[in-house]
Amino acid sequence: MLRPRISNILEDKHSTSIIILLYICGRKSKTEIYDMVSTNPRMPMKLDNLARNGIVTVTLENGSRPRSMVDLTPLGRTYAKGLCDLEMSVGGDLSDFLDAGGRRPWEDERLSRTSCCQLHAGPSPRTS
Repeated sequence: MLRPRISNILEDKHSTSIIILLYICGRKSKTEIYDMVSTNPRMPMKLDNLARNGIVTVTLENGSRPRSMVDLTPLGRTYAKGLCDLEMSVGGDLSDFLDAGGRRPWEDERLSRTSCCQLHAGPSPRTS
């Protein structure tokens, strides 16, 4: 059966949300992604699939508490821009992707609006 490569990346329920979240909010820790997108026990596998397909990079950030940080690759930013364009073309609202469990992430006392909503370096999803 013929399947385009994009199917391997986007057929998963949470992949598009992860990609758009990283595009709009920038680099996030795995824990932040789980809190904002889903606490599904398969989330680590979903991030691994995105990394394996060249959409995200996962790096260990050393500090007082080491943590894994996730960011879009250039290919990931290309996918994200296309997804945002598609969402807007059907009248969608990208702020939906900032919801986590029916709440705005910046309303959660553990997260700040600044850390969540700073636009990622690179092409802005709000232009063109």
